[in-house]
Amino acid sequence: MLRHLMVCQLVAVVCGHTSIRVAMLFSQTGSKLDESQLKPAIDIALQNVSRQVELGDLLNFTYVTYVRKTASNRQKIGVGLVADLVREHDIHVVFGHPSSSEMYGIGDLVAHWNIPAITSAATSADLGDRRRFKTFTRVSLNAEATGRFVAKIFHLYGWYRCAVIYTSGGVFNLFSNAVFDVLDEKNITNLPISTESTSNATQWVRNAQQTARSKTEKCSKDEKTCSNVHMCHCSFAPFISAKTAMFGFLRLCHLVVVVCGHTSIRVAMLFGPLGTKLDESQLKPAIDIALEHLHIQVVQGELLNFTYVTYVRETVWNGQRIGVGLVTDLVSEHDIHVVFGHPNSFEMYGIGDLVAYWNIPAITSAATSSDLEDRRRFKTFTRVSLSARGTGKFVERIFHLYGWKRCGVIYTNSGVFSLFSDAVFGVLDEANIVFLPISTDNMSNATQLLRDSQAVARSKPKISFQIAIARLIGWTFGMCRFWQQ
Repeated sequence: MLRHLMVCQLVAVVCGHTSIRVAMLFSQTGSKLDESQLKPAIDIALQNVSRQVELGDLLNFTYVTYVRKTASNRQKIGVGLVADLVREHDIHVVFGHPSSSEMYGIGDLVAHWNIPAITSAATSADLGDRRRFKTFTRVSLNAEATGRFVAKIFHLYGWYRCAVIYTSGGVFNLFSNAVFDVLDEKNITNLPISTESTSNATQWVRNAQQTARSKTEKCSKDEKTCSNVHMCHCSFAPFISAKTAMFGFLRLCHLVVVVCGHTSIRVAMLFGPLGTKLDESQLKPAIDIALEHLHIQVVQGELLNFTYVTYVRETVWNGQRIGVGLVTDLVSEHDIHVVFGHPNSFEMYGIGDLVAYWNIPAITSAATSSDLEDRRRFKTFTRVSLSARGTGKFVERIFHLYGWKRCGVIYTNSGVFSLFSDAVFGVLDEANIVFLPISTDNMSNATQLLRDSQAVARSKPKISFQIAIARLIGWTFGMCRFWQQ
């Protein structure tokens, strides 16, 4: 940490700052990642740097610290705290947050602003992505990597059972949990021995020996049985009109703005890079139609005379998540009232945390991750698209009801439809349902599609329900039909 502080000081010197402003983020007091656990190491490093300044080893620069703590509820407010500190105090360095889930949004934001960030406890392997978190570093050991190292040793020697002596005190709990998770993934039986039950190290070892060694046991697996083969064809179009839902949301935003006394509603619109499945050409038309409907109601006197000002931004290709930074910039520069997008779930995690902290409504039409359903965390966020995974779960329940284990799926990868097909494939795979995909992208004949799917998905004639893709045979958006053979 001392080395990192010296680098931060060098950056400040080059940039011409006379004082380095440091943001420190910790968990709520009393938690395992609170200020009492982590701040002492930072204080020692700051004292060492100050001593080197006094001795003339470093230029005379001072540090000003701003300490903030997150809440105990599920809401992730770290990204909002950092955004506020940058806007109010123009901070140069961020220490923390020690929680990996908080650091995703913070890491995206500081990368967008090119602000260095450091933490001593956020151990998620995903935070090792240097393309995305280009200004973020850790001084702690990667706990998950430790677990994988242990698992490789076990694999090398053919071990499959162990006792783990561990402690859940302070940050050590992070490492023990990470090792347990990796061992569990590798099907290695782990029998935990807590050091908190006794202070005698010899007794720990004896307990570990007794629990980790067992007699040789024989086990057999029942022969797998095959269920009857069935076929199902599905189209994954949303069952809700995006235009209608977005229109209703815009009216709600309009009401909120009227109550707050604004004369103009400033709207931020975020899309994927041009040419992707989630770009402006795919999603903005529905927003434009909804805005036009509101304007007509204003002209007709049904709504108060308020105008909309839109600010459109696009994210990038390179793996970096800049959506949260774009939203922060727009709030700082234009004081926006509403956020549309981003359509990518990974981008929406940080954006959702930020707008919840600032109490700004946000809407998207394509971010389909089930994790975004957490209303305690994403309290101002809503979606107008059908939950893609929810569609898959619905299909899986139908299969479970009738005992079906095999299906043919007619799907398309065009535009946002690929989100739904991918989600349904994932759910079917988790449920051990064999699915044989038939793509419409290379075939325009709906009848031939049905014949091909029958050939690959059925071994014998069985009753089947077929839902053909609407766009192939001219049905309107969102309709479907069943046949029984």
